[in-house]
Amino acid sequence: MPGLSDLIAPVAPTALPAFSTPPSLTNPVNFAERADTHVAEVVAQVPLLNAENAKVNQNANAAYVAAQVAVPAAETALAARDQAQGYALIAINAPGTSATSTTPLTIEGEGAEPGFFIQTGKDFAPGSYVTLACADNVMHGLLLSYSKVTGEAQMLVLGSRGAGTYSAWTLALSGPPDNTPRKRLYYFAGA
Repeated sequence: MPGLSDLIAPVAPTALPAFSTPPSLTNPVNFAERADTHVAEVVAQVPLLNAENAKVNQNANAAYVAAQVAVPAAETALAARDQAQGYALIAINAPGTSATSTTPLTIEGEGAEPGFFIQTGKDFAPGSYVTLACADNVMHGLLLSYSKVTGEAQMLVLGSRGAGTYSAWTLALSGPPDNTPRKRLYYFAGA
C-alpha cells in the first residue's frame, strides 16, 4: 500500500503549436504547398502529442496513488472519530461525571453565575465545560466550583436556550458551547 512518500506531483500540460492555414479546395493554386506544410506540421506534432499523453498518464497515476493513500487515511480517521465519540460517551455517562439537581433555577444568559446543589462525591473539576439541562431548557458553561463534600456547585453561563424556572436538572460534562472556536460540540446527558 503506498504512503505519503509515494505521492507523485501532477504535471501541467504544454500548449501545442497551432497549425498554419490548412489546404482548401477553394484555393487550388496553393493547395499542394499548404498540404505539404500541413502534413509536416501533423507529423511534427506526433512526438508532442505522445509527450502530452505521457503527462496525462502520469497525472492519472498520481491521482490513483493519492486515492490509495487517502482511502486508508480516511478510514483510519473515521475509526479514530468513532472511538473518540465512544470514549466521550463513556466519560460523560460515567456516574462520577453526571449528576442531578433539584435546586430551583431560572434559565440565565451569558455571564450569569448560578449556584446549585448536586450529589456529593462526583468527579467534576472546576474549569470543565458542563451542560445543565431540564428537558429543552439548557445552560452551557464552565464549572466555577464544586464541593465533593457538600455538593454545592456554581457555573459561569456561556450560552443558554429556553426560559423559565425549573427544579429537575441534569448536569453533565460537555464540549464548549457554540460561541467558542469549536462549534457545536455538545454532549447532552438527559437533555
